[in-house]
Parts: sequence; C-alpha cells; structure tokens
Amino acid sequence: MRKFFLSISLTILMSASLQAGQAGHLYQNPYAGGPRSGAAVLSLVTSLAKRPELLDAAYLRRMLGAEDRSFAQNGAAIKHYSLYVEPGTSYDFAENTIMARTASGGDAAPALHRQLTCHMSNSGLTHAQVRQMLGRPERRYFDNGAHPVEVYRLSPYASISVTEPANSFNVSAIEINYIGAALSKPTAADLALADQYRLDKAKNLLAAGVTNTAVALLAQHLEDKPNDFNGHLIYASILRRLGDVNGSLEHYRLALDLSKGAADFAAQDRAIKGLAQFGVVKTVGEPHNDNLGANSRLAGNQRFSAAQRVY
Repeated sequence: MRKFFLSISLTILMSASLQAGQAGHLYQNPYAGGPRSGAAVLSLVTSLAKRPELLDAAYLRRMLGAEDRSFAQNGAAIKHYSLYVEPGTSYDFAENTIMARTASGGDAAPALHRQLTCHMSNSGLTHAQVRQMLGRPERRYFDNGAHPVEVYRLSPYASISVTEPANSFNVSAIEINYIGAALSKPTAADLALADQYRLDKAKNLLAAGVTNTAVALLAQHLEDKPNDFNGHLIYASILRRLGDVNGSLEHYRLALDLSKGAADFAAQDRAIKGLAQFGVVKTVGEPHNDNLGANSRLAGNQRFSAAQRVY
C-alpha cells in the first residue's frame, strides 16, 4: 500500500498559481501593485500548497525566471531566485529526502521534502490579514530569532508558514513545506499555462519600461519553447528597438517559418511586416527592387511557395 507521510516542521539552512483546466491563472501580476509584494506572493504559495506537484524546478523556472544560482547544502539541492521576481523579494527552493513517520504513526521512513521560501522586504501583509484570508492557523510557534510564525495546512501533506517579526507589522517570509510520497510531474497543461504567464509577464515589463528583465525572460521562454512563433515575434520587435538588427531579423525569420508551418496567417503577416522594416521583403504597392527578385509578399491570406520565400 502506498504510504503517505505527515508533514512536519524542519529547520534547515534555507528555511511564485495555476490550476490547470479549472480556474485558470491565480497568480496576480506582481508589477501592477507597486513595491508591496505580499498579495502576489501569498496568491502563488497558496496555489502551490494546494497542488504540491507544482513545486517543481521546471515549473518554478517558468513562474520565477531562471535561478540566479544553485548549489547543494546539507543533502538538499537548493535553487535561489531573485533576478526576475517581484521587486523586494527572493525565493529559495530546496529538495531532498528525509526520514518522517507515516500517518499511522509507524516507524520513520524515507520521504520527499520540498520547500519553497519567499523573503520579502515590504510585503504589505500582517498576520492578522493573512488570517482573514486563510482562516485560523493550525498552530503557532516562535522561530530561532524569537519571531512569531503561524502555520496553515491547505492540503494533507503541505503547509504554509508565515513569519512576522515582532512589532514589525510586516510579514517577512512565507514558506511552503511538502513532506510525503513522491509527486507526479506538472502536466503539459500546467506548463503551458506557466509559459503563457511568463510571456504575459514579459509584455507587462516591456510596457513598464523594464526592458532588460523582459528580454531575459523572453530568451528563457524561447529556450523552453523554441517553436513559439509569437514569442519570436515579440523578441524580434524588442531587439529591433534595441538596435540589434541581425538578432531581430533572425527571430522574424524564425517566426515566419514556424507560423507558416502552423498555418497562422496573422502571425505570418506580422513577421513579413517586421522583415519589411529592414527592406528584406517587398510588400504590396512598393516599387520593384531588383535585389528581391521573386521574393515578394502575396496579397491576402495566401501561403508562400518555395519560390516566394522572403529570405
């Protein structure tokens, strides 16, 4: 019989949503609410606690961006995230195997332990506000720094611990702990929604003028989804604005090839218009250019033959 394990509190050296096919994306846009990050973080961690299989490195990469660094410590593989997350926050994700007692109170047995901790400089949350959102905590205790911690259980084997330093009136850390049986991988639908979240986040950052972070997220997105022609179109447009002509041309061409394969005529049109800005493709109504030869754009939503490739 498959064993399940009680979640227990551990102290280790290191103490970011989606519900596929149901309510859609639960993670709030952290860049829309100013420097206070607590509401967005709480939204993410409560969703992850309800579905602990999403405490997965591939999923978190999409939600938090690539890790700044990763290392091993005390038997745990730790990844640190701070470059692409909400302002004033950082995350640590750890995974290891521990010994834990079974739900029936039997002898300790090996169990999977995953932990995600978010540290916040200005959460805008207090314990009282968290209680209003999550209800009565399962228990309370003081950590090694004598800071009050309240623990909530949102699924049988995953808990959320919320730390508010005494007299600070500001939650400084929210942590998820999962201790139990091996977890399944996130589904393709989970990853697809997370991919879309990352793409939307990059667009929001662009609109806010945070260009370097947006470019980095788009590059990561295309590493994970190299056939996403819409991602290539966005990336090409940004590179054009940044003056990277060769990079922009490369991604417009990739977008055109990929969108032709998918018969997405709207994306083809966007790619052709992008290439036309560099004089690479002749658009309808432009004067003849001998350098282009037969490489001209067809009117309307028609496919391109081999003789009518634009590069």
